[in-house]
Formats: sequence, C-alpha cells, structure tokens
Amino acid sequence: MPNFTRRDFLRTTPLGVAGVVLGSRRAGATSVPLSPCVGRLTAQQLLPERLTPLTLQRLAAAAVEAARQAGASYADVRVAEQQGLGVHPMQEPFGNISLLPKFMYGIRVNVDGAWAFLHGSTPTLDAVATSAKNAVATARSYRGHYGGHLAFSAMPAVHDAYVFPVQIDPFTVPLYDQADVLWALAKSAQARTSTMRVDFNWTRETRVFASSEGAMLTQTFQRSEPAVTVYATRTAYTGTCSRDVLLPSSAGFECVLAPTLPETIKAAAEELAVLAALPRGQLDVGRYPLVLDGTSFGATLMPTLASAFTLDRVMGDDAGAVGTSYLAPPDAWLGKPVASDLLNVTGNREFPHITAIKWDDDGVATRAFPLIQGGRLSTYCTSRRSLATLAGQNPSFASSMALTGCAAAPNADQAVRSALPHLSVDPASRSTTLVDLYKDMAHGVLVQQNIEEWQTDAQLATGFKAFRESGNLYEIVRGKIVRRLQGNALQFNTNRFWQSLIALGDASTVQPSVQKIYDGQPLALLFQSASAPAGAFKSADLISTARFA
Repeated sequence: MPNFTRRDFLRTTPLGVAGVVLGSRRAGATSVPLSPCVGRLTAQQLLPERLTPLTLQRLAAAAVEAARQAGASYADVRVAEQQGLGVHPMQEPFGNISLLPKFMYGIRVNVDGAWAFLHGSTPTLDAVATSAKNAVATARSYRGHYGGHLAFSAMPAVHDAYVFPVQIDPFTVPLYDQADVLWALAKSAQARTSTMRVDFNWTRETRVFASSEGAMLTQTFQRSEPAVTVYATRTAYTGTCSRDVLLPSSAGFECVLAPTLPETIKAAAEELAVLAALPRGQLDVGRYPLVLDGTSFGATLMPTLASAFTLDRVMGDDAGAVGTSYLAPPDAWLGKPVASDLLNVTGNREFPHITAIKWDDDGVATRAFPLIQGGRLSTYCTSRRSLATLAGQNPSFASSMALTGCAAAPNADQAVRSALPHLSVDPASRSTTLVDLYKDMAHGVLVQQNIEEWQTDAQLATGFKAFRESGNLYEIVRGKIVRRLQGNALQFNTNRFWQSLIALGDASTVQPSVQKIYDGQPLALLFQSASAPAGAFKSADLISTARFA
C-alpha cells in the first residue's frame, strides 16, 4: 500500500474540515468520516503539531513572573496542551473519528490573603501575562473581604519532568488499525443473546506546573477510555444485563490488545446470558443481608464514605457547591471508627490508575498513604490550601497530617480542589470467593458489576441507591441467585452501613471500578477509581421504587 501523508490528506479532504482539524487549538471536537484517505493516517498526523515542553514552560514562567511583578504574594499556574481522539463505529466497516486539540491555562494568585483565579486558551506570552496581571488586580479588589493572611502550605522549589510509561501511544496507531481492533472486539460477544458496544477514546496531555516559589514541574500522561460493554437480552420480558469489560485507565493502546480480552468478553457474554434469563420481580421492603462484588464495593465506597474524607468538604469550602462532610470537625473523627475493623483502605495515584499523576496540581509529589486502618480514619485528603486553613485553626492538630498529592484540577483551566486518590481496599487473607460470601445466606441481596453512583445528602451521612433495568441487583435464596430485582433500591446511613461489614473476599475477588463525578462550583468532571474485594454486610435497607396509581 502506498504511503499516505498529511499533505495528501490536505489535498483530498475538504478544506473546511482540514482547517479545523489541523489548525485550531480552541475549537470543539471535530468529527471526520473514517474514509480510506483518513484511515491510513494517525491522529498525530491530523492534529496540530504539538507544543514542546520548553514552550509550555516558557508560557508558565511568563505568567508567574507577570503576577509577581504585579504584586502577587503568591502565584501558580497550570499550562497544558491536550489532544483527544475518539474512534466510533457505525456499520462495519464505516465509522468516524473525533479529534480535539486544546491549549489551556489557569492562573491562581494571592494578594495579601485574597485569592483570585483566571484562565485562558491563547498560547502566547502576552496572553498569559495579561491574564496574570488581571488575576492580581481581581485579587487586590477582594482584599477587604479576607482576613489578610496567606493560607497556603509552603513547598520547596523543584524542577523535574516525567513521562508516564505508556507502551503504545494511540495517537501514533493508524486509524484503520484501531478500527480493525474495535470491530474484532465487537465480534467477540456475538451471539443470539449478546451484543457489544465498543468505542475508543484517548487523551494525551502535557501539563506544566510553575509557582512563584520557583517550582517548574512537567508531566506527560495518557488517559484511555475505551468503552467495551457487553449486553445480554434473553427476551423482551426479561430485560437486559450489562457489564463493562474494560474501564478507563492511564494506559495506552496496549490496553485493547491484551491477549486475554476476547476471552474475557466471551466469558462475560456467557455469564450475562444466564443472568438475563432469570425471572424478574420486586422484593418486599425490609432489611436484608447484602453482598457486593468487588466492582460494586469500590463503587459504593467512593461516593459514600471516602468522599467524606476530602478536607475541602470537611472545612466547609465546598458548602455552597457539592456540600460538606459528616466527618467534621477533624479533631472529633481522626483516629475514630468510621467502618468495621475489617476495612483497610490505602490511597495512591500510581500508574496505571485513571487518577495517576506524578505531581498533583498544587505541585506536591504524590505518594501512597493509609486512609482507613482497622476501620479507623487515619487522615484526610488534603490540598495545600485546606491543610493551611486547618493549621490556622488548630496548629497542633494539623501538624499530625501531611500533604499526600490529592489536589486536582480536572483540566488546567479549572480551579484546584481536594480529590480522592485511587482507593485500594485490602482483601481477606483467607480463601473467600464471592460465592462463599453468600452460599450460606438464607435470603438476601447481591449487587454485581454495578458502577453507578450512589446518591447521598449534602453531608454524605445518608443516601440511597436506585437501580436501572440493567442494574444487576439479584435476590439470593438459600445461597442461590434466583431472581433479578426491579423496582427496588437500597437505602443507608453511611456510618451504620460501613460498620455492618462482616466479611471480605480474598484477592481473587478484587475488581476495579471507575466513576465520573461532578464536583465544585462551577462543576468540573472528575474521575474516581478503586480496587476492592467483594464484601458482605450484615444488613441493608431495601425500599420500593415502584409507582402505583
């Protein structure tokens, strides 16, 4: 096959599409048909030439220097170039791709205790310097409304760079090759009762953090979001079961080339076909023993108990946005029981988790740290601002806590907030399978492969979990799955629910879970992730969601 170049693409593609894809870093995602002339190319050939790390560093340095000269007591900036690629099937062999080139920056300044934040998307020295000066002017106008102190933990000046170890950069893989892999995976579950949804979505970003303290940190990372979902439907009367076989991570194209992935898809399709054939019905309202598989356990832990650990919520900084935390004030809860003594949770932002990062968006080096030990709260998820605020209120107490790399700006042009790291839950040391957890259950409930978010009140103290038709909620009778439940939901008190944990599965039951949540004000999209074993709970409240005339 003759080599097809970027110049050939320009010559054979309508100029309007080519100009948008190749020329702008501020436009929205551009959809392009996966035609032969496009399919032979890589995304890297279609997107604008990448800005070098040195260029991003110069822009970051210019912003910090402009803020300092304008009178900022402190300033930092996140400057990033982000590229997005989506490969979307239609009817084989047709499809389309979406391309998103984006440059962005966010500048945070403090003037005599007053904070301000400005962002922009023009990659010039003049633009970032002007934004920095405007941020300082805005902060100066706020000074009368603040206490006149700089609530921010100091950090040493570090110059360093890091590139995450992705094996295959999806932006260098020809688009037709990606489409071939996509269709091969889609056929893995082909059967009378099974269908597949497969989409590839990739993000590549280089982000620079610089501060008036002298820090200059550069990191390049990948985000993979290949949607690989199996659906099984036996009849129109039994509804659909679904399972996400591949979850978002920080890996490259190698994640969809795993040799075991087709067999995993086939096994999921076979299991779901059996579950889809089960009768459906509603269980009476009451209190039942409950078992969560590993995916459901992690997806339950994140929005209920773990989200209460972010110090921004605990200190009330998010009271007007997503809410507060029932685990406040810190001196009343640190070291106290928040769950069963079986629960041990470690936080980390290590590769290849979707939240992986070398330095957080405060410039703090990330590290693993215990969040819960023996059911007791070990620490909170901090940022430099929230920890400094706590230190101002209780210096002796705050000295027992540390920065652990939990500050996150979902995009460089968004405000920094405390966020959950990846959560790793210790499994049981003795052999305990998922089936072992419910084999002796006379009558109870099983939740399997469900990553939908649980709904909570503003303090995270109470909540409920509603299930969709494919919500994978099952009735257990004498240790057997007998029915898929519909019209039921779980209701809980957070503290009582996690105190009722009575058993954990072993390492063989550990499964990943990933959620997207909206956080802050204005709302920003954040990833949360966990690896957890299955777990059994003494009791959970089952309620009815059925509507009666």
